[in-house]
Amino acid sequence: MRYVLAVILIGVSVPLISCSRDEAIAHYQQGNAYQEQGKLNEAIIAYMRAIDIHPNFAEAHYNLGLVYYRQGKLDLAAGAYKEAVRVNAAFTEARKSLGLIYRIQDRHKDAAAELKEATRLAPSDAQAHRGLASAYMGQGQLDQAIAAFEEAVRLDPNDARAYYELGNAYQEKGKLDESVTAFQQALRLNPDNAFAHYNLGLTRYNQGQLDQAVAAFTATIRIDPNNARAHYNLGRAYKTQGKLDQAIAALRESVRINPNEAQVHYHLGAAYTDQGNAEQAVTRYKQAISLARTDPALQNLIPELERLIQGIEMGSELSD
Repeated sequence: MRYVLAVILIGVSVPLISCSRDEAIAHYQQGNAYQEQGKLNEAIIAYMRAIDIHPNFAEAHYNLGLVYYRQGKLDLAAGAYKEAVRVNAAFTEARKSLGLIYRIQDRHKDAAAELKEATRLAPSDAQAHRGLASAYMGQGQLDQAIAAFEEAVRLDPNDARAYYELGNAYQEKGKLDESVTAFQQALRLNPDNAFAHYNLGLTRYNQGQLDQAVAAFTATIRIDPNNARAHYNLGRAYKTQGKLDQAIAALRESVRINPNEAQVHYHLGAAYTDQGNAEQAVTRYKQAISLARTDPALQNLIPELERLIQGIEMGSELSD
């Protein structure tokens, strides 16, 4: 994404005398060299010297933004990119980079404006369409996001990330068949994408295709063995299939990785209940209650869990 200026300045509105031009270019090229060497502070100084000599040096502003981005200084990066766009309104890479900063900052409306202009300037730029789609996702505009992702993969059929994000958009839209197709395309291009396997598993589970869900969650765990959510949802799928031993093993592994999820203890307790292991079921339900008390979003589970415990304990008393 770095521009190299060989002879003349692009987008210069005021001609420079030869020596000033050469000096600005020299500082710019020195900044490029420093950036390639990882000497970011020195690169900043060099680009600023180029800009001091020629304030309308769009590429120097842009590369200064790249350095600030690498340093995590997002506001400064955005400012530099905006200067590049001010000088050269048709600077597509600068608009794309500014849109990325806005997305990171959750300024999705601003991101969409920059990236929409980038796609107008460069309609064949698949990356710009993907970025625009992500900005639409951030605003909850699913139809626009899907259209932009579809355009991105049409322009670049080998963009695994675009297919993955398209799958997410279709999943959120409730178009599960289309979501499966997009995730499968993403995995065809990048078989080791644990997120795509996991979200494919969720989609298959919601379709009631439990064997395929198990396969997808298992693939996720193969790539990311410490993915507690994958173990949890694998356990749910096994439990729905009536495979209680496998369900308990998967849920216990999820608890081992992350012992602080009330819902996992709840489902593990339910699996023990179905297995007839009352003691373990009560233990897990009580742990779920303890965790749910500290999470306002889960406190509605507490009355149900208390009823389940009471039912198990009453059943035990009657059997005695």
